Amino acid sequence: MTGKKDDTFEGYNPLLLFVKGIYKIIRGMLGLVTPNNGLQTQTKVKKVVLKKEPKQPNPNSESNDWKQSEKKHLDKQLEQLTYVLEDLKSKTPESPDFWGDSIAYPQKKRRFAFIKRPLPDLTELRSQFEDLSSGSKMTDLRKRVRKYLKHHPYNPELRALRGMRIFHDLSQSGIDHKKLDAYKVALTEIGLAIHNGGLSIFYVNWFVKVYIKYLEDLQRKVIFEYSNVGSSYHWQIQRISDEMQKLLIHVTSLLAVKSQLTGLNTLNSKLKGTAYFYDCLSSEEIVNACLIQTGDDTKKIGVGKTANYIIWEVITVASFFARIPSFRNFVNDILSQIPDASKALILQKYMIGTLIAVSDYKFAIAHGDSVKTMEAAFRLFNRCENIIDQHLNNTLPTRLYEVDPYLKAAWITKESKGLFESTVYKKMLEKSMDYVSLVLENYDAVKGSYEQATQLQQEIQEIMLDYNLNPF
Repeated sequence: MTGKKDDTFEGYNPLLLFVKGIYKIIRGMLGLVTPNNGLQTQTKVKKVVLKKEPKQPNPNSESNDWKQSEKKHLDKQLEQLTYVLEDLKSKTPESPDFWGDSIAYPQKKRRFAFIKRPLPDLTELRSQFEDLSSGSKMTDLRKRVRKYLKHHPYNPELRALRGMRIFHDLSQSGIDHKKLDAYKVALTEIGLAIHNGGLSIFYVNWFVKVYIKYLEDLQRKVIFEYSNVGSSYHWQIQRISDEMQKLLIHVTSLLAVKSQLTGLNTLNSKLKGTAYFYDCLSSEEIVNACLIQTGDDTKKIGVGKTANYIIWEVITVASFFARIPSFRNFVNDILSQIPDASKALILQKYMIGTLIAVSDYKFAIAHGDSVKTMEAAFRLFNRCENIIDQHLNNTLPTRLYEVDPYLKAAWITKESKGLFESTVYKKMLEKSMDYVSLVLENYDAVKGSYEQATQLQQEIQEIMLDYNLNPF
């Protein structure tokens, strides 16, 4: 051995080495490294990222997506169809609500006490509307009506003339987009004018023309939308389809007014060119005519008018409007203006009220409401029965308004087969047979009444046999 010290084993301690070894192993497990220089440093622990297993496809996923897509499509379709249905209903003139919240024109407030500008003579304007063959005439009419309306915005005749002008412009236009809405504006102008004092044969004729055209266009629109609904097994779409079909039947029933113009046509042929044709009737004229008729019905009212012609005009026009549901309040107003000055006036008022009851029955059928149909039929029969008992006492009828309750009672009895309980209906049949027999006793009392009574008698006899009643 040399003289140098070997310090390899200097301070050798087996226990200490063992502990250090264990210490190094533990630190290694914790991610700590001890470098040779003896300094200890800490390093970031590596995170072990486990690979995710690929997601297995869900066999129901595509089916669920399809169902959600179909639901969204159905909801959108239902929303659109519901909007169309409600819009068409709002355009159907089935009640006075069709004219809006307020039928009466507002009273114009004058800020200063200026002298009111006089209304120009409208005779020339009205006559020009009878002949609108040239475009230049309409241009002139349009300017004049617009000018007069600036100073008289709520004059009923000017408002009616404005509606007539709109209708004429639409008739000459080939554009169909929103034409129904424009026709409604024209119809509303003339309808409200009549409600607010513009009652004359001239304006009633124009109303009829616009009203029928409006209903025809509305009918076409309902048919188009009904065909677009198509057939579907979904109950909500089927419900809308059923509602569309009912609406179509109702609009078609409103168009029945086209076949009920006989009275107006007679009025036109007899009074065209006279003061009755163009002049608007006032409440005062109606009341005076009714009071005068009980005495001298040839006494003049106003310029060249007599009581009997005024009453004829009022009764004819009211009878026509009684068949139009949106004019229900207007007809009631006219009836309230007619005083009960004579039995003839009372029965004529009842006749108009009976026309309203008949319309209620027909519209209940059109709506497909069996309960309302039965109620309307029962009301109509009771009404006629009460008129006969209280005012006619089963006497021989000689005038139209006297024949009317007998024939209407028999007609609604024939129509009501199957609506009522057997005991109730048998009594109606027996009474109706007595009513028509009374009408048949006077062959030529009222034109057409004998033929109508004969037809009703045959039909009621057949029904009585079905109910084991003796009709003879």
